Amino acid sequence: MKTLFLHIGLHKTGTTALQQFLHSNRAALAAQGICYPLAGISKGPAHHQLISAIRRPVHPLFPIEKSFEEMLADISREAKGYSAILLSSEILSEPIDWQQLKLFEKIADEIKIILYLRRQPEYIESAYNEHVKSAAMWKPFEAFDYETKLPNLDYWQLCEKWANLVGEKNLILRPFEPAQFEGGSLFSDFASIFPLKADKQIKLPSRKINISLTRDELEFKRLLNSLAPVRKVIPALLQLSHQRMQAPGYISFPLFSDEQRRKVLESYAATNQMIAQKYLQRADGQLFRGDSVKGNGAVYPGFSSEKAAEIKHFLQKNHPDILAEIRLLVQENRDAAEAHKRDAAAVLGEGLG
Repeated sequence: MKTLFLHIGLHKTGTTALQQFLHSNRAALAAQGICYPLAGISKGPAHHQLISAIRRPVHPLFPIEKSFEEMLADISREAKGYSAILLSSEILSEPIDWQQLKLFEKIADEIKIILYLRRQPEYIESAYNEHVKSAAMWKPFEAFDYETKLPNLDYWQLCEKWANLVGEKNLILRPFEPAQFEGGSLFSDFASIFPLKADKQIKLPSRKINISLTRDELEFKRLLNSLAPVRKVIPALLQLSHQRMQAPGYISFPLFSDEQRRKVLESYAATNQMIAQKYLQRADGQLFRGDSVKGNGAVYPGFSSEKAAEIKHFLQKNHPDILAEIRLLVQENRDAAEAHKRDAAAVLGEGLG
């Protein structure tokens, strides 16, 4: 009997870290009868190309060279002799052709879905950070239309959809919350699903993967996005963010106020309770644990020309070519027709000199 495990995300639940972990441990997984196939992977560690073939529309970053059925045939050949196949792509939580999913039945006797869920306010904040970092979002967080950008915030509908496809008992639901991780980490929690035996050959990531921008770097990138995305600055801002996080006295500034956070939680409280009771058999209906309403109380003082100057000094020392490009953009947009471009150029220009 062969089992197919589909790890479907959600986005912003450590998917990139898990995929790196799985890809780098393919041999160790194979020794325990689990195939993490290379078929369906075009770049990176995940099976995004495979799932892109049934995404509507096809994902722009993962163009397809074979049909979905052809890639499944490749996976089937690669997984011959294994008791389990493990595929990972959070694209499965995006709009896809659900009719095509039936084709998975050709390569396995049973299908199990692995789905991590994150407390909604944290998911929204992390998603906004990613949109600014990588997708050229220039609007402030207050204008972020998260209900449109993140259609799966009502987790109940997503869970029911997958449970109806594979059966309720085959939906493996995990809260993305460190206090609830089996074994204390995301990797040990994921490994406990199979379960993987202790193996010295299994390698854990040596560094944090896909980190977020700290608040000042986030605002800098958002303002810069008003002028142009300048993707080459992302590694530099991530490097500076990492330095800030390691510094003594570092403060993380949330994007939501406590009141805004409370309202978001109230919006999904009922369906979160339904999920906990039905899929996790929790009589108390708590999907997430701990104090869910209060943040850390820190209020962001706002971005300023002084903050821009700090980032300028870092870029001047480590990436002078990028700083020169940004200064040119600022100069070109001082008299732009669009108000948000003029405003961004004014703030950045004063700090960058």
